[in-house]
Amino acid sequence: MDSNIITGSCHCGNVKFRGEIEKNLRNSITEKCNCSICFKTRLWYIKVNEKNLEVNKGKDNMEIYEFGQKDNTYYFCKNCHIELFGLYKPKNKPNVNAFYVVSVATIDGLSPKDLSELKVIYLDGLNDNLESKPEYTHYL
Repeated sequence: MDSNIITGSCHCGNVKFRGEIEKNLRNSITEKCNCSICFKTRLWYIKVNEKNLEVNKGKDNMEIYEFGQKDNTYYFCKNCHIELFGLYKPKNKPNVNAFYVVSVATIDGLSPKDLSELKVIYLDGLNDNLESKPEYTHYL
């Protein structure tokens, strides 16, 4: 938790990745969103700059899912179907840099204690208001 390098994997281990975050994990902000895809997949994530994430095992073992305007591309393991991360690359927002949302659950080496100490903010993606916290968050 004291490094700004994270490594992660899917459940079966066929896909592995490495990323660099701005601060160490202990001092980083993680996010939970109530939009339809984050809610359905129970996604709890940390942002990683588009240039700072690499798949170092199993690129060919991944499949993608996109919907709507296709601003988001979600990457899954073909074998165990775990969502590892998504790439947010907005087509209609040229001033917003692309970034990955890495599933906290796929980061290797985190204990229940570590997970419980992560800082979390909540986003109201359901109402397309990412600057505000949703009224209800406990279910996220």
